[in-house]
Amino acid sequence: MQTESSLVGELAWEANTKYINEAYRSSVVVSLLTLARIWAKSRSNPGAPAQDARLSAPGATLAFSTFKNERTTIEEHVRLSGAACTHIQFDLKNAAGINFAAVLGAGIIRAPRFLYYLVSERGLRAVRRMAYPFLGYCLYRYLLIKFASVEPRGTVVTTNTVHPLSLAAHYAAKAAGWQTVLIEHAMTPRYIAKDRGYSKIFVRSLHTKRMFEDKGVDPASIEVLSYWGEYRSPAPIDPSTLERVGFAVNSLDPLKDVEYVAQKLRHRGLRCEMRVHDADKRLPAFRRFGAQFDIEISSAAGSDIADFVRRQQVVVVGNSSVLLDCLRANVSCIYFWPGPADMYDYYGLVQYARMPSARDRDELLGLLTGRAPH
Repeated sequence: MQTESSLVGELAWEANTKYINEAYRSSVVVSLLTLARIWAKSRSNPGAPAQDARLSAPGATLAFSTFKNERTTIEEHVRLSGAACTHIQFDLKNAAGINFAAVLGAGIIRAPRFLYYLVSERGLRAVRRMAYPFLGYCLYRYLLIKFASVEPRGTVVTTNTVHPLSLAAHYAAKAAGWQTVLIEHAMTPRYIAKDRGYSKIFVRSLHTKRMFEDKGVDPASIEVLSYWGEYRSPAPIDPSTLERVGFAVNSLDPLKDVEYVAQKLRHRGLRCEMRVHDADKRLPAFRRFGAQFDIEISSAAGSDIADFVRRQQVVVVGNSSVLLDCLRANVSCIYFWPGPADMYDYYGLVQYARMPSARDRDELLGLLTGRAPH
């Protein structure tokens, strides 16, 4: 049985885990101001209390989302599966979607206990990123009271396995005896996958199902979404036939390594295209490099991923869900990760889907040219 201390540790996991906590501002003052802003905006929203009547509908299926990709996943699932639900969309900027003032009121009296558990589970530094873990804790307390009074019990659907608001909705429903469903909104990283007690998990690929099973999740509770379709491994890469190579780049990929490989390929007469993630601040540097070596450069914000993938014979991808886009399009891809060892095979595709991979730029160049790395 989950303790309140371990619950707080789970709610604060994302905010205090390297590589994925950049979105969390590291300041006690900023955390307090964030909570105060949410409370004030919610208090000024006259419709907030009425919104929460949806939480008490007997036997309801309630789907919770916070970010655009989560909302899109829920809407897609409703459209393609025929499932029905009440979609509750948290709007943190405007403090809407639920009565956030009441949510904070449900947990504020237990703030000292929350801080004690937070420091016990995540260390003193975690207090600097306490805003959203504490909001999640308050939401858990609030929803637990609401859900416990509903008969017959309902179902809660979430799409995010680490954000504190999604976890709060899941754990509150679970503690109140409701069913809980997870719909994977993007490929699940290996070190995020674990058994959190969902009644049902819908995943996008067979390799993710196998990964969850290896983490101890009951195979009978995991289902691959039928409307995503199965993928088959593309044909092996034949360097002698290559004319065009794409690079899907994000801020985790080392600029020098990507430029080195692309430059070598251009010298061999291959066409290259780089699609740079819209959050990658190095886009101007990539554009200058592209102009110098006649390499097409595009921003992810201004180009469709499916079109980009289909234009390539091979796509080089790091820790990105573009890997799954390539598999689904039956386009050859190489997983390239020269970074920290604990981030290698981030999505488990090397282990579970036998995807070709390279750990350094010479190994990658060898896979693309057929020459052994030196």
